[in-house]
Amino acid sequence: MKVLFTRFGFFLGVAALAVACNWALLMAEDTRPKVQGLRELSYFPNGKLVNVVAAGHGVSWADIAWFQTVQYYGKHRKSDQDFHMMGHLASVIADLDPTFFGVFRFVGFSLGQEGHDFAGGLDVLNRAIAQNPDNWEPWFDAGFLCFVAKHDYKLASYYLSRAARLPGHPDYAERLAGWVASKAGYKETAEAFWTQILLTSKNEYLRGMARKYLDKLRSEGRL
Repeated sequence: MKVLFTRFGFFLGVAALAVACNWALLMAEDTRPKVQGLRELSYFPNGKLVNVVAAGHGVSWADIAWFQTVQYYGKHRKSDQDFHMMGHLASVIADLDPTFFGVFRFVGFSLGQEGHDFAGGLDVLNRAIAQNPDNWEPWFDAGFLCFVAKHDYKLASYYLSRAARLPGHPDYAERLAGWVASKAGYKETAEAFWTQILLTSKNEYLRGMARKYLDKLRSEGRL
């Protein structure tokens, strides 16, 4: 029982410290002098420093940084649509919890679409890819951002094709990869994906879609 209370006290102390630090960061941001040229959240520490302070509890601190990210987004979503510091916040979270894919997706698309900073949004997703090269999610997110924000079919095909070849990917990753590859003019890649769906899928609707696109590629003289 004594050990139980000791552990409970430790975790309670960590939680209290985390809340206190978050409050201190917010107060510093709200009360510091408005120096010309000093960016908002410039006092927010980098992830490597926070990781040292977190003492093995980086995931919990990543949740705190995520809370700050949501606050920052909400504040600027209602005002100036300026999300320039979200990339820094995502970098902090990546140092604390590199598998927090929902954050990278949210920040990447907020920057790349709403914030009109495609390069910044893609940088966030590339950071997630670099830290999780064998996971299909960040590859797919990067490809989808290229597709919807820039209509860059060639760049989108690069990312989506990688996503569709990694374990655990859903069926729609292959479908989109095949469609985008055909739009980009990568006939061999498109053929490979649609043929794979035709031969392996148990879903008759998907098999029909694969036949349709393979016939379309043939009729256009691409196969």
